[in-house]
Amino acid sequence: MIDFSLDALIRFDDARPVIVPVADSGHARILLICLKAGQAVKDHRSTSQVFVQGLSGRARFFADGVPHAIGPGGCVVIEPNHFHRVEADEDAVLLVVMSPHPGREGYPRDQLDRIIFRGGQPA
Repeated sequence: MIDFSLDALIRFDDARPVIVPVADSGHARILLICLKAGQAVKDHRSTSQVFVQGLSGRARFFADGVPHAIGPGGCVVIEPNHFHRVEADEDAVLLVVMSPHPGREGYPRDQLDRIIFRGGQPA
């Protein structure tokens, strides 16, 4: 078990979105995305299913060009290989879970089930 605080990982940059890798395993990748109002993560796609949960602020998640509002507690899920992007209407923090990990094919077999904390020092 790994015990940590997401709040301790939140940070913003006036110049660009901050994407904080929280944890990885062969089964999933967990990210924290911190966006100042007006910032965006550009259109891209992933080989993973992508689950996005709003933790604070307001943003719009675009799936294949269709916007979906995300506020605190709001969630969206997108299937693999669909283009998506996110734009912050106000300062926003999003928790993203990608499953399976987009780099799963490159994971050593003995590491697939191991969770690797990437967020610095656990609490």
